[in-house]
Amino acid sequence: RRQRQMCIETAHELSAYVERKLFTLNTGHAITAYLGRLRGYATIHESITDRQLRSVVREAMRESGLGLSARYGLDREEHFRYIDRIIGRFENPYLDDRVERVGREPLRKLGPTDRLVRPTLTAREYGYPTLALTLGIGAALLYDNPDDPESVEMMRRIEQQGLTDAVADFTGIPADAPIQEAIAQAVTLPADFSVSSLWVRTAGEKAARSGQIFSGCVCAVGSDSCKNSPWNMNFSYCHDPGSQTAGFFVSCRIERID
Repeated sequence: RRQRQMCIETAHELSAYVERKLFTLNTGHAITAYLGRLRGYATIHESITDRQLRSVVREAMRESGLGLSARYGLDREEHFRYIDRIIGRFENPYLDDRVERVGREPLRKLGPTDRLVRPTLTAREYGYPTLALTLGIGAALLYDNPDDPESVEMMRRIEQQGLTDAVADFTGIPADAPIQEAIAQAVTLPADFSVSSLWVRTAGEKAARSGQIFSGCVCAVGSDSCKNSPWNMNFSYCHDPGSQTAGFFVSCRIERID
C-alpha cells in the first residue's frame, strides 16, 4: 500500500511538472505568436516588445497559473516569478524565433488537451477568469497561413461549418458552452486587441442585452489584471454570489494612454 501511495504521489508530481511547462511556457509562446502575427510581427522578440501584446500574454500565463496552482498546490508567487522569467526569454533579441514556426499546426494546439484549451478549462473549473486565454484561442483561430496545411484546413472548416461548430470540433468545447460566446467575440476583435476589449464586448454587451437591473450587488472597482496594460480603466463589477448577474459589468470607462 505504501509503494502504491508513493507511485500515486510521484505521478501527481510528474503531471504538475509537465503541465507547468506546457501550460505556462508553451501557452505563452503560442499566444505571443498568434497575437504577433495579427499585428504583423515576424518574430517572438518583436511581438513581445509590443507593450499591449506583452500584457495580454503575461495575463494569459497568470490565468493558466492560477488554475495550475489550484490543481497542484503550486506556490502562486513563485509561479508568477517563473512567468516573468519566461517573458524575459521571449524578449531575447538574439533568438530569431519566427512566429510561423511557433504558431504552426494550429489545430493541434487548439486540441482539448493542448496548450490553449486545457489551461483555459482548468482555470474556469476553479472559478478563475480566462479572458486573456480566450483572446489567445481567438487569435489561434485567426491564424491564416496558406503555407501551413493545418491553418488552411482550419479556415476551410470554419467557413463550411460556421465558427461555433468548428470550434466545438477543434477543441471539444460544446457548442452551447458559455465560453463559446467569448471565443466568438475574441475572433472578431480588431488588431488593437486588449483584455479590456474582450471584457467590454462580452460581459458589457451581455449585461446590456439581459436588461437586468443591477441592484443589491456589492461592486468592486478596478482590476489588477490590467495594471500592465496601456489603458486607464475604471470598471465596476457585480460580485454578489447569489445574483444571476454576478460578474457582469455595471459600468465601465476606458481611456487609452497614448
